[in-house]
Amino acid sequence: MRFSLLKLLDRLYLRDGCFCPSRFCFDPKGVHMASSAPRGLRSDHVVTVGIALFSMLFGAGNLIIPPLLALQAGSATPVAMLGFLIAAIGLPVMGFIAVALAGTARELAGRVHPKFGEFFVAAVYLAIGPCLAIPRTSSTAFEMLVPLLPEGVSLGTARLVFAVGFFVVAFVLTLRPGVITRVLGRITGPALIALIVLVVGAAVISPLGPAAAPQAPYDAGAAVQGFLTGYQTMDLLASLAFGIIIAETIHELGVTDDKRVAFEISRSGVIAGVLMAIIYCGLALAGMQLGTVMPDATNGAAILARSASMHFGLAGTVVVFAIFFLACMNVCIGLISCCSRYFCETYVVEGGAEASEEANAEFRNIVWPLYEQPAREKLWSGGFVCPAENYMTLVDFGQVKVTGGKQGSKSNSTKLYTIPGEPCRAPAAGVVVLAKYLALTGNTVVIDHGCGLRSYLYGLDALSVSTGQSVERGQAVGALGEEMTMDFKLGSKSVNPWPLFQTSGGLFWKENG
Repeated sequence: MRFSLLKLLDRLYLRDGCFCPSRFCFDPKGVHMASSAPRGLRSDHVVTVGIALFSMLFGAGNLIIPPLLALQAGSATPVAMLGFLIAAIGLPVMGFIAVALAGTARELAGRVHPKFGEFFVAAVYLAIGPCLAIPRTSSTAFEMLVPLLPEGVSLGTARLVFAVGFFVVAFVLTLRPGVITRVLGRITGPALIALIVLVVGAAVISPLGPAAAPQAPYDAGAAVQGFLTGYQTMDLLASLAFGIIIAETIHELGVTDDKRVAFEISRSGVIAGVLMAIIYCGLALAGMQLGTVMPDATNGAAILARSASMHFGLAGTVVVFAIFFLACMNVCIGLISCCSRYFCETYVVEGGAEASEEANAEFRNIVWPLYEQPAREKLWSGGFVCPAENYMTLVDFGQVKVTGGKQGSKSNSTKLYTIPGEPCRAPAAGVVVLAKYLALTGNTVVIDHGCGLRSYLYGLDALSVSTGQSVERGQAVGALGEEMTMDFKLGSKSVNPWPLFQTSGGLFWKENG
């Protein structure tokens, strides 16, 4: 499972109107108005969501199970893989659909009883986190190291030392997830795909041996055992915990009807399922050919390492270890972040109220005075640019928070899901009046564009400007993390940012008198 892209969104929003201050006029062109009739996704959006599903479900753990299954199943691999694909692909997609229809996994489980819902979701996060999946990341990476260890080294001692070092590094990197995400996001994915192509391609072009006779428990009821093995990917549990992500993505693309959302998840699930099935079958082919070479193997990582070494020698073993180490480290960081975030947001920790009040007080003392600063002369010209070039909207301006079926307050800001490491751009020319880390909003940049209009950019991963510095439209003011929040204010009044980014609309100044 791959969790670095996952966000724990337990909020639903409804699009509402927008604010228009007296001295500014916003062109309404381009503002999306949802149709009352159910409508579906465009074909390109279906592909996008399908790829998102694939990315969420497939990780390092999914690489190691099919080879072991095929090695043990031998000649019964096709039958065993049928059961495996049903559990490893079909059930997670059904989980996504169920969560989409219910709202969240907690609401779904809460239909049994509210206390059961709370217990169930907590148990799921514990299962996909510290109780099983997190330790598995270390063990999987270590298995790829074993072929490279000198002879005579105690495996028990080596495993302990490796595990301690692995989790120390994971803990340190979890404190700054943007750093590792920028590196791994550009290396791990392509490297893993390259690994799959090399190993599977070599197995197809140059088979290592015939399939052996099925071993227990695949010698009887191969399909049933394959089904049980497919469940061990834990993707079904992951789909229940994070299904709201896919549902929210489809909502953001304009599909609001619950039944239509479920249908679109099904369509996208076909794309994700086909991709995963191709990879699973290819990995199974590689493992099936080693049934006579290493019949006593108990770990899929070791099987892949052996296959790579037989085809590419020591270089193949080294590359496989490096790729798996990075992939497992990335998954581990994502799991630690997601699990800790859920429990911190769900359960009040001791001292949390005091810390929150200190953060709020700091924000009030530093940011609020900016609302009342005298207006500068007009510094911008033309249209504005969105601070993030590539993004997905998580919370839009003017959307209404819905909790327990009741409407809450409107959102005065816009929250974006962004690509870590990409530059955060100045929306327009102006002067930086604040560039500072705040406990409440993280790395924060405030730019005064003149005429009382200021852009407030929160949650940056790093800063590259300083207070008092003049910036131009599109200039990098910092690096993006996984999320950023933008708030455009006229004095203390928040305004809708989207018309600002339109070339044929946007912001019109009306001189007094």
